[in-house]
Amino acid sequence: MPEPLQSRGLQAYSQTWDLFYSYGDPHPELFVIEDLTIIAGEDVGFAFGLLRIGGSVNPVCRLTLGLQKHVDQWLIRHEHHSSPLTSGQ
Repeated sequence: MPEPLQSRGLQAYSQTWDLFYSYGDPHPELFVIEDLTIIAGEDVGFAFGLLRIGGSVNPVCRLTLGLQKHVDQWLIRHEHHSSPLTSGQ
C-alpha cells in the first residue's frame, strides 16, 4: 500500500488514487465484488465480500466497508482490503 497510512476527507482520499490512475484509465470491470454481504441498521451498516481485480479469474482479496447514513445518503466511512499470505511469504 503506498503512502499515506491514513487520509482524512474526500480530497485526501482521492489523492491516494493518483498513482493508480497515472497508468491510464481503468477498465470498467477492474474491480468485481463477489459474495457480497450487507448488514445494515437504521444509520450504520457494513458490507463485505471478495474482490477480483484487473480481470483476475479468482478473488484476490477481501473487501470490508463501514457505512453511515447521513441525510438519507449512505456514505463510506471506512474501507479495508486484505489478502492472505501464501506459504513462503
